[in-house]
Amino acid sequence: MATTVSSNSDIISSIGMNLGSTVSGQSLDLSSLLTKLETVEEQRLTPYKDKQTSLSAQATAYSTVEAAMKSLQSATSTLQNMQSISSTAVTSTNTAFSATPTDSTAVAGSYSIFVNNLAQAQSQISGPFSSVSTALVSGGTSSTSSTITISQPSQSKPLTITLTDDKTSLNDIRDAINNAGGSVNASIVNNGTSNYLMLTAKDTGTQSAMTISVSGSLSSSLGSLTEQVAAKDASFTFNNMPITSQSNTVTTAINGVTLNLKSASAVGSTPETLTIDTDISKTKKAVQDWVTSYNNVLDVIQTQTKFDAQSTKNGALANDGTIRTVQRQLQSLMTNFQSGSGALHIMPDLGITQDPSTGKLVISDRGNATLEKALKTNASGVAAFFTGDGSTTGFATQAGTYLSKTLDSKDGLLKSAQASIETSQQNIDKRLTSIQASIDSTMARYKTQFTQLNTMLSKMSSTSTYLTQQFNKNNSSS
Repeated sequence: MATTVSSNSDIISSIGMNLGSTVSGQSLDLSSLLTKLETVEEQRLTPYKDKQTSLSAQATAYSTVEAAMKSLQSATSTLQNMQSISSTAVTSTNTAFSATPTDSTAVAGSYSIFVNNLAQAQSQISGPFSSVSTALVSGGTSSTSSTITISQPSQSKPLTITLTDDKTSLNDIRDAINNAGGSVNASIVNNGTSNYLMLTAKDTGTQSAMTISVSGSLSSSLGSLTEQVAAKDASFTFNNMPITSQSNTVTTAINGVTLNLKSASAVGSTPETLTIDTDISKTKKAVQDWVTSYNNVLDVIQTQTKFDAQSTKNGALANDGTIRTVQRQLQSLMTNFQSGSGALHIMPDLGITQDPSTGKLVISDRGNATLEKALKTNASGVAAFFTGDGSTTGFATQAGTYLSKTLDSKDGLLKSAQASIETSQQNIDKRLTSIQASIDSTMARYKTQFTQLNTMLSKMSSTSTYLTQQFNKNNSSS
C-alpha cells in the first residue's frame, strides 16, 4: 500500500533523520524516496485533470444535445413540406379513365364521369410515290428551293421548312421536318405498293390541327396532303357537366387530381364513379414524429442539466446557462399564435397540449381525435398552420428558422458554447504540459542531487569502516 506524504519537505526531513543510520552502515532507499517526491509533485496536476474531465463531459453532453436537436430539425423540415407529404387516395370502378392525385387540394367525395370520346391528333398524308430517295422536283438543283409551311393554332409561329430542289425526296422532306423541332412528326408509310409522306401533330386536340402549304417547284411535285385522321378534342361529363379538353390528360377539371382518359364509355352505359379520399397517415405520422423529437430534446436537456445538491452524480451541464436558454426558447415556440390558417391558431387546436410539470407535448386520445379531424376536414388549414408564408409565419417555418440559427455550424448558440469549451480544454492541456515539464525538471534535479548524496554517503561509509578497523587494531595492540 502506498504511503501518503503531505509534502516534499516531510520527505527531505526523513532523509536527514536517516543519514546517521546510513553512515553507520544501514541502507538509505533513495529510489523509494524519489518515487514519493514525484507522487507529491504530481499532486499539482490533479485540479487541472479534474477540470479536463469535467470539460470533456460537457463537450460530450453538448454533442448529445446537438444530435437530438438535429433530429428535431429534420422532423421540422418534414412539416415545412406539409403539402408534399399530404396525399389523396383515388379509386374508380371503370376502364374508361384513371385518376392520379397531385396534391392535398383534392376535395374528398364521389363524382360521376362519362367519357364521350378521346382527343385525337390530326394526320395528313400525301399522294403515292414509287421512290423514297429520288428528288420529287425533277431536274432540281441546289440553286433553287421550295418551302413547306405548317401552321397550328396552338403555336405562335408557323413551322417553316426550306429545301433546295435537289434535296426534295421523301426521305429529305421527312428528315428536314423532324429535325426542325416543331410540333409535327413526319414519317414515310408504305402500303405494299407505294410510299406516302405522313405528317402527324405531336399533340392531340383541335388547337394542334395543321394547315399545310407548299411553295416553289415542290408544290406541284408533292401536291396537296389530305386529312387521314381528324383532330378532335376529348369530351366527357363530370357530374353531368360537359367538359372538353385538348388532351386526354386532364389536369384542370378537378383540383388536386389528374384524369387520364383511356377510352370512350360504352354508349348507353351509366357514368363511372370516381371516389376521392384524404389519406392522413403520412401527415399524422409527421406531426407525431415531430412531437416525439421535441420531447426527446427536452429529455436530453433534462438529463444533462440534472442537479441535486445532495448528489455527486449531477448532469455535465447542471450549471450551464446556454443550454437553459435553448430550453426556454424551444418551449416559447409552443405559444406562438398562427394567423391565416383558419380556425387553427395554436397547438391545442390540433390536439397537441403541453404537460405543465415537464413542458413535454402530449397527444391524448381526445387530442388524437382532434388531430385526425383537422387532417381530414381541414387539410389546407393544417398545412397553413405549419408552413404559413414559408418565410416568417407558420409554426414549422418559425421552428425551422430558430433551429437553423441555433445549430448554425459557424455562429450558432451551441457552436459558440462548444468552441468555448474547446478553448478551455486547449488552455488546460497547455497548463498540464507546462506543469509536467516543471515536474520532470524538478525530478531530474532531485535525481542528480540524490546521486551525489549517495556517492558521498558511500564514501563516508567506507571512511567510517576504515576508521573503525584502525581503532580496533589500536585497541588490540594496547
